[in-house]
Amino acid sequence: MPHIDQVHIASEFDPIDDIAISIGSALKTIISKYGGRLQLLNVPAAAPPDAPRIIATTQNFVLNIAPVRYDVHITVPTQISTDFYKVMDFITNLFTKLGGDLAQLKLSYQWVGLVINLEYPGAAAGIPGIQLSEPVFDRLLSVSRGTRKLAAFQTQFGFEEGSLNKIFTVSAYDSMKIKIDPAKMQQKMLRVDRETADIVESGISVSLDVNNKPAKNRAGLVHDFHLIAQASRQLYALLPDTLNLKGIISNE
Repeated sequence: MPHIDQVHIASEFDPIDDIAISIGSALKTIISKYGGRLQLLNVPAAAPPDAPRIIATTQNFVLNIAPVRYDVHITVPTQISTDFYKVMDFITNLFTKLGGDLAQLKLSYQWVGLVINLEYPGAAAGIPGIQLSEPVFDRLLSVSRGTRKLAAFQTQFGFEEGSLNKIFTVSAYDSMKIKIDPAKMQQKMLRVDRETADIVESGISVSLDVNNKPAKNRAGLVHDFHLIAQASRQLYALLPDTLNLKGIISNE
């Protein structure tokens, strides 16, 4: 059974000049409803348009706003992180409220997307994720590995289905416990040796990215997000079969 620690929602809109001045006051009022704080960044005028100019931080999410897009990074409560459907209920309820509030800013919405990172832990502790990904490599890629060990692995593919893009990224992951010699804590720079770090958890990571970039007609930010959330639920239910990884990953 996978766990989900964080979810990412992104949306793009028509460019807005001086976005901090244009929506700063209204955004401050919105974020105060969530008990958050607002930070205006000192960004050079020549910075890319997708670079954040405003960051809003709350207990449950961080909102980065740029002149052409915003990104919402939602922290999933630990007690529901292994229940995909409770996670979906949580983020859907949160973004229904937040998206409705952001719609008041009169941004010219273009598309919205939802990215969910599912981590499937390996059964045995201490085995590197890259080793656990070898059967995934052998199943998905028609490349002869022979007896060679994998040094790196990541594969991505996606489909355009109707008004939605559905993109899958499969890779290995390791969660490590880094030990630092207290005597070296005063040094300005520390070298961390991954080879001597303890692996706390490792496994297969599957990123599920659904967005409505191909849509010709958009009904509104929150409405379209609900359609994407529903599509994500359906994809999750069939994920091992869709990825041809049945027997390697399981939602049970």
